[in-house]
Amino acid sequence: MPFEGLRKGILVGLFAVFGGIQLAPLSASELPPVAQPAPKSSAALALQPARPAEWAVTVLGGVLNQANFSGVLFTPWTSSFDDTQLLSGMVSRRVYEFSQDSFLGRYWFVDWEAGAGQRFGNSTASEVWTALYLKYDGFPWPNTVYMTAGVSTGVNYATSISDLEKQKSGNRTGNKLLHYFSPELAFADPDNKDFEIVTRLHHRSGIFGMFGGVDGGSTFLSIGFRQHF
Repeated sequence: MPFEGLRKGILVGLFAVFGGIQLAPLSASELPPVAQPAPKSSAALALQPARPAEWAVTVLGGVLNQANFSGVLFTPWTSSFDDTQLLSGMVSRRVYEFSQDSFLGRYWFVDWEAGAGQRFGNSTASEVWTALYLKYDGFPWPNTVYMTAGVSTGVNYATSISDLEKQKSGNRTGNKLLHYFSPELAFADPDNKDFEIVTRLHHRSGIFGMFGGVDGGSTFLSIGFRQHF
């Protein structure tokens, strides 16, 4: 058919024209730019303070303070002590660090803690607890001493209720399960932040009746050390 011959002729002509054309590869300067992730600046990396390792073990020894918790905090020189001691051990882990852009800022972080303790003297109860600690380490003397301040919220269970806790309970019976609120201060050499000296008010109470109708509780003034790993 005449159209068949025409089609073949067109194809032969196209191959003849384009067959000898070679496309030159594009140079690097002619290639479109590839987006690269922006590296973090050294200033941005420096915003997050250097902290100890996230896991830690703490050992504390304390003595029972007979004053109310507010008295221990604000007028400790008027306090007296009971012949009851507490030896305790805790394991903790840093679980969250606030960023520079957060509502608290980069000097705040959160630790989780689980602990156990044994009382000696007038009370021989055992205690176990778990808590979250909100901590701050932005004090203006980082090159002199690394210092943290923290407060906790959690639960504490004691195997028996001491006479002092019954007196302060508000219901004369107390409760084995109470809230655990234990503010602490910790100090370390800036060149060895993994070892800290710790002082803590080991406090359990009913938060104005929220736990078993209990108001007050007990407070041990404790001191010891913490090793991070």
